[in-house]
Amino acid sequence: MTQNILLGAFGEVGFEICQFLLERGEVVYHLSVEYPINEEELEDKLMFIGRNDNFKDCELKDLSIEEESKSLRFIIPLLDWDSFHSNHIEGVFQRVKEMLDEQENSQTTEMLLIQSKNRHYTSQMEQLFIQHDFQPTKQFFVWFDSCMDNRDDANQWIRKKVNDFFSIMEEKSEGVFHFQVEDNQFIERNDPLTNG
Repeated sequence: MTQNILLGAFGEVGFEICQFLLERGEVVYHLSVEYPINEEELEDKLMFIGRNDNFKDCELKDLSIEEESKSLRFIIPLLDWDSFHSNHIEGVFQRVKEMLDEQENSQTTEMLLIQSKNRHYTSQMEQLFIQHDFQPTKQFFVWFDSCMDNRDDANQWIRKKVNDFFSIMEEKSEGVFHFQVEDNQFIERNDPLTNG
């Protein structure tokens, strides 16, 4: 069974991904990025996911992937981090670096990165991958934030797109894949996504 390391489960995208994976019966190891969220909203979200036995809220030092896991998926909802203060984002990237240090000899087979509006964040993440020779068998870079702008149904739209995209992921074998939402559909691109 695939297990997941999710960096941030309480942003818009991270929460929908977490719910989706838990509903499929997959284990989610949540590493907090201290998402700026009010206590009431946090409690509401924890009501949905926190009581699920497959939701493992843990610190990096306590992360212990079950040995019988045949595959490990590393999920980075970078788009959710756009609201972070610059000082905060530096700490988050340090956490990613530590995560990659720990996973150098792991069985990570998939990586999903939801692109940020801030191209600098995406470039910084890509540099971390290169420095750590982080090359999962399947790598997905997804860009859909512009489609979320001014939507009253943003959460429902994200939930639908998460469901659609995981179906696409399952159809892919080895490789690096770049996708962008155009006309409400995922379009595969041959080149890395850029802002604009």
